[in-house]
Amino acid sequence: MEEFEFEIPSHELASLRSLSDVVRYYSIKREALTGEDVLLKSDLPKNIHLMFEPVRFTNETKDYFKGKTAFPKRDTIVTSLKYRNVYKGYKNPQAYEKKKGFQYY
Repeated sequence: MEEFEFEIPSHELASLRSLSDVVRYYSIKREALTGEDVLLKSDLPKNIHLMFEPVRFTNETKDYFKGKTAFPKRDTIVTSLKYRNVYKGYKNPQAYEKKKGFQYY
């Protein structure tokens, strides 16, 4: 399958019963496109905009959001090991305001 540069998905593999079915499957021209690639190439209406890279609320991007966050007085924490080095978390300074009548240790 490496010679053909794409593999047979399991849902189509069940329909292949003979060698001629396999030959017919690989004779069809296929492109290795993801769903995102198909959307990027498609002609979308002008009122639809796709963002494949998220813009996260951080100190560097808070001007983009005019200083407003969807999670006021809460931190934005990246918990995924995979994305911890890709996306930065954000510590909200307003979340740690000391209030009267409470003891902080």
